Amino acid sequence: MTNRREASSNAPLDRDALGRMVREAWIRWAKTHPAPKPSWLVPYDQLQEADKEADRQIGEAIASQYCSPKFNDNLAAIERDAARWRALMASQRFHFLGSSGFQFDKIDEAGDRKFANLQPRAESEHLHFGIEMWNIHSARNNPDFSDRFERDLLTHYVDTIIARSAEPFV
Repeated sequence: MTNRREASSNAPLDRDALGRMVREAWIRWAKTHPAPKPSWLVPYDQLQEADKEADRQIGEAIASQYCSPKFNDNLAAIERDAARWRALMASQRFHFLGSSGFQFDKIDEAGDRKFANLQPRAESEHLHFGIEMWNIHSARNNPDFSDRFERDLLTHYVDTIIARSAEPFV
């Protein structure tokens, strides 16, 4: 499977190919208007040289950003973070131990571990929870041992940390 980073580094980057891509995008945009100017719909091959050069330079500017080592490093870090989150959430079993800083309603005291309305409390309050996790567990997908609450709690925790952060986690 080819990822975006590999695809971008293997793409043909000659100036005319980049100019054509820019022009094709421009024409797609122009066709969304009810009455596009005829000059907006002129194909790349029929443009004056100065207009082709403008499209080439736009294409080069975009390609230089998305094929740069910094972009590829950032993309690799994002892919690693996403793979880590998916691996964590693919754990076969989560078991809730306790928490503070969250409010939720326990629906039934009969030990069926059903919860609802999970929300973090006030922004000034800390968040804490305890969860046991297993990468392999015999209760996987067993409705008698649902761990939906634990998965929701972990996701809410992360989403709350992101929302409360003054700076993006990039």
